[in-house]
Amino acid sequence: MQALSTKPAHPSVAFPLIHFKVSIFLIWSIFIVKGFFYCSFMPLWEGYDEWSHFGHIQSLVENKSLFADRDKSVSSEVLNSILNTPVAWEVRYYTDSLLTHDQYWKLSNIKRNELQANIQNISASNLNTSPDSPFKIYEALQPPLYYWIMSSFYYPIKDIHLLDRVYILRFINILISSMAIPVLFLIAWNTTKEYFLPLASITLLCSLPEFMINVSRIGNESLGIFLFSLLILIAIVSFQNEKYSNKSAIMLGLCLGLGLLTKAYFLTAIPAIAAIYLWKIYKNSYFPVVLNHAMKSYGIGFLISGWWYIRNRIISNTWTGLNESLLLKKMNFLNYVEGIREVDWIAAIDSILVSHIWFGAWSSLIVRSWMYHFLFFLIALSILGIFLVFISSKNIRDSIIILGMFYGFYWVGQLYNVLLLFLSKGASTSMGWYMYCVISSQLILFLVGVFYFRKYLNKNIIFSFILLCFIALDLYTVNFVSIPYYTGLISHRPNGFLENIHLSDYTHIGIVELLSRISINKPEWISPVMISVLWISHFCVNILLLVIPRKSFILHQDEDMKSHKTHSPQ
Repeated sequence: MQALSTKPAHPSVAFPLIHFKVSIFLIWSIFIVKGFFYCSFMPLWEGYDEWSHFGHIQSLVENKSLFADRDKSVSSEVLNSILNTPVAWEVRYYTDSLLTHDQYWKLSNIKRNELQANIQNISASNLNTSPDSPFKIYEALQPPLYYWIMSSFYYPIKDIHLLDRVYILRFINILISSMAIPVLFLIAWNTTKEYFLPLASITLLCSLPEFMINVSRIGNESLGIFLFSLLILIAIVSFQNEKYSNKSAIMLGLCLGLGLLTKAYFLTAIPAIAAIYLWKIYKNSYFPVVLNHAMKSYGIGFLISGWWYIRNRIISNTWTGLNESLLLKKMNFLNYVEGIREVDWIAAIDSILVSHIWFGAWSSLIVRSWMYHFLFFLIALSILGIFLVFISSKNIRDSIIILGMFYGFYWVGQLYNVLLLFLSKGASTSMGWYMYCVISSQLILFLVGVFYFRKYLNKNIIFSFILLCFIALDLYTVNFVSIPYYTGLISHRPNGFLENIHLSDYTHIGIVELLSRISINKPEWISPVMISVLWISHFCVNILLLVIPRKSFILHQDEDMKSHKTHSPQ
């Protein structure tokens, strides 16, 4: 095959070119526009665990404390909002007084107007809590960095209406997660030093609908995704070029420490980085230099975040304080071994992949199975391509190993979480949307894998087809699954699956009523007019995603081909 280049496509062309800067800016803007649309059409508290994340932030600000009590109930205003709005399908068992979206839209107009008025009349001063409430601030078990950062944004707006606060924090989440765009671009650039992969990576990221669902809610995933991407970038630059300087050690340790203060899944980065260090020692035998770098990196990471995990150990007798770990404190090693034998691993991996591709927020909406299986086929094809690239292209092998370490050890963590969930709850499953924290590794490895087959088919065609698949999934899930469900056009069948939407269902209630339904239980500034503008914008920017990168791809295709010929191993 044509080897992937390790030098800039043309020595006279400075990186990044001005038109590439424009393309990056436009794609970054598209991400934000799409994110704002997702924030706006998603119903109140529909995001995964959103009300508990919000309750955690609110508790820190109102109690003027650094930590929240995980056993404490959410405030009365949050509780009242939950009781008066349609809740996500997966939340329906909390208490009998809750209404799902299915039930909510079967109420009379008078009853729905009454519930909407109750939410509009919620007072920001009603911060009392009820110890009997089933709605706890259980997200207080999470590391505190994200909540400290969001508290600084929450404090100036703490006295405005609840709905305004929720949606402002959602928009801030989008801005935080958008910072992963330039970081991903730089990771891809340092992987191959050619122009196609970086632009393709950030373009594809903008097309992923489940990624948008994951970051368009209040939750620490946005900061976790950015920091994990930054950690991978620092690792790529440091290890690929073997820059074992004090500066790179400090940056690596700093990013690792901040990540460990954001999400417990950063624990998977510890063995990943250790494996990279061992590989470098084996490869080059610079044991004293590498060991010194490792000690500095891990030392700084521990100084920043170690206190949190020691605190967990003292308080809960577990290192992470997560619910599953608390439930399994008394289990011994043999219990875990027995659990490994009993878990349905095929079903577990399938559930991870399905909920990673698209899972429709906390209502756990899904699309037709053939859509998932077609994308599974593309994933399998990319795995084959990665293997073939690895054995045939020495100049990209280091990058594949570094990216693969982070991605592989995260999968080990996911499978360990499957075991914890099985032992604590009897379910062979895990949450695939957490996989987006290593999206930088995943996207680059995926694209490198599928681009191997450019020897049979032009890579522009390959990428355009893949991009079209995800944009089609985005448009389909928004317009024919999520919005119809959230507005009562479709509901769950007795078997738990959603009804199919027909175009006649849209015309039955009319566009004015549809926009009105989307805008209920939202701030006044998220009006039907704003929803319609964002909805049209969502469609337009998806089309732009197919157009914007193309000129850049074509413009430098010749330079990349020259670089391949110049630097291909003979």
